[in-house]
Amino acid sequence: MLSIGVVVLPVFTLLVHLKKIKIVFKQRSWVWSMVLMFLIAVVSLIWSTDPSEAMPSLMNKTMLLFIPIGLLGAPLKNLQWTLKTLFGIAVIHIIVMVGVGVEYISNPEQWIAWYNQMGTMPVAKYNDHIRFTLSLILLNVIWMRTVLTKPLLVFHRFWKTSTIIFAGISVLFIHLLASKSGIVLLYLSLILWILFLIPQWKAKLIVFIGAVLLLISMFQWSPTFRKKVDMVKYQWDLFQESGTLDYNNSDQGRVISYKVAWQTLQESPMLGVGLGAELKEMKQHYQERYPEIPEDRYIVPHNQFLFSFLSFGCILGAFYVLLLAIPVFYKKTEVNKLELLVLFVIFASFIPEATLEAQFGMFIVVFYLSWLRFVESKSIHFE
Repeated sequence: MLSIGVVVLPVFTLLVHLKKIKIVFKQRSWVWSMVLMFLIAVVSLIWSTDPSEAMPSLMNKTMLLFIPIGLLGAPLKNLQWTLKTLFGIAVIHIIVMVGVGVEYISNPEQWIAWYNQMGTMPVAKYNDHIRFTLSLILLNVIWMRTVLTKPLLVFHRFWKTSTIIFAGISVLFIHLLASKSGIVLLYLSLILWILFLIPQWKAKLIVFIGAVLLLISMFQWSPTFRKKVDMVKYQWDLFQESGTLDYNNSDQGRVISYKVAWQTLQESPMLGVGLGAELKEMKQHYQERYPEIPEDRYIVPHNQFLFSFLSFGCILGAFYVLLLAIPVFYKKTEVNKLELLVLFVIFASFIPEATLEAQFGMFIVVFYLSWLRFVESKSIHFE
């Protein structure tokens, strides 16, 4: 459904506004950044040792083109449209959160035992809890900025009430899910909100104290959160004693993938291995350095920066990721602080996960950044 929607929306936009398509390129800094990111992926196929495996990844990267064009056809200056769209996206997230909550309530002892093995409750079809919590946090940041920072008379009370309720449900859910990256991204977004979006120092201090109290209270309330903290400490103590990495542990398995990817990258630091060939080129190093790991447990690096370097080389890989940030600073006397906050959170998500290498992750990043460029700033639209 996501794939269909991403294709249908821009096609509709182009058909309706075909005579005004040149407007798409007026917002050069963002649209051209997306085009360049896609072209980097396409060009890397030239030196890829396994281009056939690159097709699914390349299809995901078409979102770099489709989403910005699709959003340009939306009524971006219509406040009611933006509110209803955010509300609709929130409803989708609530459905998923309710499903997870019902799953937990139905058998809490089973899930606590699962967390005792460093597991996390499944989220939606693909169990992509890192990207889902990222989407949840970015949605809350944008929605709260849109509604709560404006005078009371601007919005009907429904919008402010629904925004607060959704934020509360999201906070409870993130602590119940107790994904390590989700917790970190949540409190990082709170800290950045305090630094960037709250002008008075007294208000900054009050919100900061509130965030600390929230963390303490959630630790007391959520058994899964407490269990995850206990297990992280336990796994760290085991690692300190043994000094070896256990591939069965998700965090240590990530570290192993970083080591293998870095060794693979050193063989071709300028060009990388090309899109689609990442795991194929890493296999030999897995076999040499970690022969105890079965082949079906080999993973690509769960770090977007390292994954991009491995795919495109150090220079193009760095440029590929930085293209997301260039429009935020390009030809601006004053940087939009909301864009900067969202960008920081997205880049932080790149550390524990190759966010852009899954369809949902690419959609989240491109959609929310495009939203800020076209909806919040209202910098370009079709009349």
